[in-house]
Order: sequence, then structure tokens, then C-alpha cells
Amino acid sequence: MAHENLKFNLKLKFEKNPKDKKWQPIYGAQHHGTFYMIYIKFNSKSTGTKEDKTTFYKYNCSFRIQNYRGAITMGLSGKPSLKHGFDNHHKSDVMYLNIDVTPFTKNDYINDVELKESNQLTKDLVLVSKVNCTPPPENIFSNKGKNIKTIHENLDNSIYIDPYQYTRDGDHFREVSTREAGSTSPFPSIQTGGSDNNYGFCLADVSIID
Repeated sequence: MAHENLKFNLKLKFEKNPKDKKWQPIYGAQHHGTFYMIYIKFNSKSTGTKEDKTTFYKYNCSFRIQNYRGAITMGLSGKPSLKHGFDNHHKSDVMYLNIDVTPFTKNDYINDVELKESNQLTKDLVLVSKVNCTPPPENIFSNKGKNIKTIHENLDNSIYIDPYQYTRDGDHFREVSTREAGSTSPFPSIQTGGSDNNYGFCLADVSIID
């Protein structure tokens, strides 16, 4: 069975006391050597009206990240959002749940987030969690520069080398390419090499609403 057919079963249930609800998994991956999962709680649902008098839906949710194995702590950052779209792989309408995580960040919870969308979450709808792994804090990692010499000097002075962009070879540094095998596209530039966060991962990121 292809991993694309394996989905989290997501129950869309709202209760008066959100504290009694259980966390439901929506994403699992490994970044920077740490395996972690992200969970969601649906607290409440309401509706609103746009200026053109069309209805939109509001979902109050809470999010939790759990680091399971690995030396680097991954934390939630930014504000999650919800966006309707069409997924060519699943050949159907899907709801994209966008979430940011940042390495070297201790933030396990984001509570009472209001997700707004013109389309509502319904039974059997596919929900895809799109997690953006943001760069490490600049005070521990630097790759700024307009030429190779400057970039190498900055990397040599960094206390952390982002494995998605570079590999260390003594006092030399090599760019990591994320070009797919057999692709005719240009190799990524030295400034963006390895920044494709999903490269090399079979992600557990698909849920189906029960």
C-alpha cells in the first residue's frame, strides 16, 4: 500500500469544555534530526458574513507539537491558517492547514487560533497539513554573502550548519542539492540550496475528516 493512502482519521467534534477533548494527530516528520508530531483540538465552530453577504466559517482550534527523538527542539511559530484548494494527487478538493515550525524554539502550544475559510470542513474531506520549517535563528547560523568567499567565511564562523543547505568538509562547505533525480531543472542556488523542507520525506500529513 502506498503511503499516500494512509491517512489520519480526524474527528470533527466540538464540546462545551475543550479541556476534555483529546489531541488528534495531523502531522509527523523529521527535521534537523528530530522526529516530532503535531496535534490539533477543535474547540468551537461559528459563522460570519462577508461584505458581499456570503458566509464564511470560523474554527477555533488549539495546536500542540511533541518532540519524540532528536537533539534539536522544534517549536510552533507564526499563526496557523486554513485554505481551500484542489489537490492534483488526490484529484479532489482539499483543505490545506498551514503551520510553521522553527528549530531551536521551545513553544509546544498555540491556543485559541481562529481559522477562517469560505468552505467548511465536512465529512470525508481531505485535510493536508502543510508544515513550513523556518530557518534556524540567525544568531547561530549565518550564510549571508554575495560571493562564495564571504559565504564560506560566515559558515566557518557559524555555531550551527543547516544540514538542509550545506555539508561540512573540514574548513570547506558544500552545497546540498535538492534537485530531483532525472530533473532537467537548474540546480538550486547556493542561497536556497536545501531549502525545500519536504525533500526526501514521506510525510504523514494527510487527514480525512470523519
